[in-house]
Amino acid sequence: MKQLCYRLAVAVFFALAFHSTSNAQAIPNGGFETWAGADPAGWSTTNDDPLFVNVTKSTDAHSGSAAVRGEVKSIGSGFSFPPGLLTEPAFALNSRPAAIQGWYKTSLLGGDVVYIVVAITKADTAIGGTGITINTSSSVYQQFSSNIVVLSEETPDSAVISVQISGSAGLPNVGSYFILDDLAWGAATAVGSSDNTLPDRFALEQNYPNPFNPTTTIKYQLPAQGGVDGNAANNVRLVVYDMLGREVAVLVDAKQGPGNYEAKWNASGAASGVYLYRLNVYSGGSQAPSFVQSKLMTLVR
Repeated sequence: MKQLCYRLAVAVFFALAFHSTSNAQAIPNGGFETWAGADPAGWSTTNDDPLFVNVTKSTDAHSGSAAVRGEVKSIGSGFSFPPGLLTEPAFALNSRPAAIQGWYKTSLLGGDVVYIVVAITKADTAIGGTGITINTSSSVYQQFSSNIVVLSEETPDSAVISVQISGSAGLPNVGSYFILDDLAWGAATAVGSSDNTLPDRFALEQNYPNPFNPTTTIKYQLPAQGGVDGNAANNVRLVVYDMLGREVAVLVDAKQGPGNYEAKWNASGAASGVYLYRLNVYSGGSQAPSFVQSKLMTLVR
């Protein structure tokens, strides 16, 4: 029987030590056209057939005849089990990919989020990657593209990709799902800067770099208008948690006005693994946050 907890994306980075002997540059079975039983070929999943299956083949494809669908399933007693995908073993590279791109449909309930994480490695050491966060539902295919950051002049020799659904504050909601298709390396896209303008919405960005060792930067935005309390300052907390929900570090705990902000985390004393960081904004002295957003990041030593 498959080890369920191993199939969670939390464990993805422990698989970095296993390498394929293939020289293929393409993401293996990125179009999810080929299946080996209940799983897409080249990918490990959270399926534990016949106990339950939460990753399935879908005919609702962006191109070709198949895509992959992951849905949060109930495992009884009020608990849900999120779907997860992992390229296993790590697949070979002999060049530096500029970006990853793909197409998705989603139905996300109660603030659930889809995380796609790419780790680029050299000799079993993470030297770069990227993370994609999908937090809105779409009944039609949408494209994503995210630049790969490589923190070394070396040529990577392997990569790992993981996909999972996570709850905004705990277990995800039964029924949330994603359909994913046509994963491929692509060209880098230009990244603009808005540091000199005041934002018009709340936003928590993906940390950079990700994966990281041992320091990473987290940027976030507080709106000038149309947000909580307009231009007034709000109480802001940016906190890092481990995957058991324990508080690891408080990066920001202050009153802040509208603007673009960034915080750095030096994780030199933390263990390798996946961490969650959460931005809470409180307005008007309220004890309940007016805005909450969470993302995942990965420390790899």
